[in-house]
Amino acid sequence: MSDAAVRTLVKVREHAEAEGGFNLKAAFAKFDVDGDGSISHEELTTVLLSIVPDLAYDQILAVISMFDPNHDGDIAYVEFAHTFYNAEVNDNTLKARKAMVRIRKMASSKRGFHLREAFQRFDKDGDGSVSHDELKVVINDILQGDISEEEMVAVIELFDPDNDGDIKYAEFRDLFYSISVDQEKERDVCDHRGKDIDDDYIEISLIPHLMRDEYSHLLLSNNNISDAGAEEIAMALEGDKAHVSVIDLRNNKIGVKG
Repeated sequence: MSDAAVRTLVKVREHAEAEGGFNLKAAFAKFDVDGDGSISHEELTTVLLSIVPDLAYDQILAVISMFDPNHDGDIAYVEFAHTFYNAEVNDNTLKARKAMVRIRKMASSKRGFHLREAFQRFDKDGDGSVSHDELKVVINDILQGDISEEEMVAVIELFDPDNDGDIKYAEFRDLFYSISVDQEKERDVCDHRGKDIDDDYIEISLIPHLMRDEYSHLLLSNNNISDAGAEEIAMALEGDKAHVSVIDLRNNKIGVKG
């Protein structure tokens, strides 16, 4: 994901949210003529300019290239919305610290885990340091491979800012244990049970929160929800994109007018 594309998406999102009551799906759907959930490059350009009229051509092109790298002409709403609500200006230090929180938590859940032993397995000459590739193996071992290349690069940069190739165990240990797991983003409980849930609430409030991974619990039982609203919630939860720990969607009446 290019920095230019991310900066543009953040700018567009800030403009949209400043207006209040912004509905991304409605803005997208206006140009989705056949209702298949995707639009063309020209249509996405119109959507972006309808929100921020002074966007430059290269900014728009960066966004299009991000969502359609093969330039086949189709841009899917679901993928666009997820990135739209999650895009943040690149901050490798913050990214690395968030990854380190996950590493700390996973390591603490492993019975008998010893950081020094994990490190020393790859310190071949016993000098107390490992290479970038060796540290990657240590981290992948702790997280069982659940880390993106982007996060891994950020973590390596955090421990070796001079990029000299050597990462000392003592430095790694001190930073590893200095990062509090409390720095992980606090998430809210969405408790919306026994009510009518209209489409505006879903599109303007619920979906953005889900896309930003801001809910730990999603309690939506015994509600009246429209077909369209139920579909939007299902798409937001598809593939565990929202990472909600507890989901309760029991006994909802689907198909009521939103």
